[in-house]
Amino acid sequence: MLIDQLVFCANWAGLKYVRKQREKGANYHFKIHPLLGTTMWQRLGRVYEGLSIPGFTRTQCPVVVKEHGQNRLLFTSRSSSNASHVLSCDFHINERGGFSVSEEHLAPVLAPGSLGTFDEDGAMASCIVRDDQSGILYLYYTGWNKGVHVPFKNLIGVAKSSLETG
Repeated sequence: MLIDQLVFCANWAGLKYVRKQREKGANYHFKIHPLLGTTMWQRLGRVYEGLSIPGFTRTQCPVVVKEHGQNRLLFTSRSSSNASHVLSCDFHINERGGFSVSEEHLAPVLAPGSLGTFDEDGAMASCIVRDDQSGILYLYYTGWNKGVHVPFKNLIGVAKSSLETG
């Protein structure tokens, strides 16, 4: 698999993975925008509150993918049973820098895993990587489950999709 671009990851898990694969001889290459981390950022405002999706509260861990002029926001929200799900909405940025949500997707794009899996209690979006040859998007996420000796355990997972199929 050839990855032409790696977008900024909040926890750099995707970058670490690509570096490890390159050390093993994989044909990966990546680009990180040279100004990330050195630029002073100007707040533009709230993009999405996320409180209108039935059965879910809170929004966190935002990740945006842009495809054909469309901005899709993937974010993590908690269900009434306190499990983390990845949900999404589409939004537009107007000429003055304001935001408007054009569509909310009510079904999770990534739900918690099956009983006994590393992500049985939740999945939290972290980073999206696109394989430009196939168009497949890889969502790196933090999966978590309730621990026995500690309150919870966090582990890194990956899911694949494409914008066309959701």
